[in-house]
Amino acid sequence: MTDNEDGRRGACDLAVDVVLFAEPGGVLSVLAIERDKQPFRACLALPGGFVEAGEAPRVAAARELAEETGVEVAPTGLAEVGSYGTPGRDPRGNVVSIAYRGYAERAPRAVAASDARAARWISLHEFLDPAAGVAFDHRDIVGDALAAWLGEGRVPGEGGTPGTGFPQF
Repeated sequence: MTDNEDGRRGACDLAVDVVLFAEPGGVLSVLAIERDKQPFRACLALPGGFVEAGEAPRVAAARELAEETGVEVAPTGLAEVGSYGTPGRDPRGNVVSIAYRGYAERAPRAVAASDARAARWISLHEFLDPAAGVAFDHRDIVGDALAAWLGEGRVPGEGGTPGTGFPQF
């Protein structure tokens, strides 16, 4: 591999995304924001953002969740889903994201802040609908988080009960 002009090899930025599930009214839902900035302005997205220098990714995920939605969760309440780094996933450049998931027994009130124009609980069906304007590869991330949760024995309507491998707060 050759070095870039600045001497770095394959430089990329590190980001985090959070898939937070809840079941308001018995409907499996995900906490989503509506982006207020480009790229993907006005599209649905997962709460998330860039990891700051010296910050652990899981801590960054909890911070970004709180900054964009007002929902606070301890970093230990988030389980890693995976990493996403397909070239072109982010039009701003080479960005690798580590996705985390969690479950809220009660859907906490979400309040948009930071670079979110809106924050709300949205049914999983609506978020995953191909007609929905969803930013980046967030539809894939939600699908992977759901598959991981179901693969660990989660049953709809039972929440993040012990033994499911799904952290709750």
